[in-house]
Amino acid sequence: MIVLSRCIRCKRCTTKKIESIPAPLSEECVREALVFEITGVDLAGRLHLRDGKKAWILVFTCAVYRAIHLELIQNLSTNGFLLGFRRFITRRGWLKTMYSYKGTNFAGANKSDGFS
Repeated sequence: MIVLSRCIRCKRCTTKKIESIPAPLSEECVREALVFEITGVDLAGRLHLRDGKKAWILVFTCAVYRAIHLELIQNLSTNGFLLGFRRFITRRGWLKTMYSYKGTNFAGANKSDGFS
């Protein structure tokens, strides 16, 4: 019995498979849409650059296809976010829906004139 429990081939044949129940998806995530039409945005980082400056990464994630787009920003201000968002829009086109957490830079961008 000890030999069977240590044998890798035997473990592969006798091990029970684990099945997980997938989480329910929202209607927007399972419908036909263009890439990045429905997008989530978040911040990652603080990166330390060679010249001693700091930078952050804006992470844009397509809710339908799970594609990602990364933009490097130099500060966490509303203006820094807007510059990264404009670069994203220039490359990927306008989106229909965007999800984010309620960070001050995101909330400030929602109120600013440059976001419309």
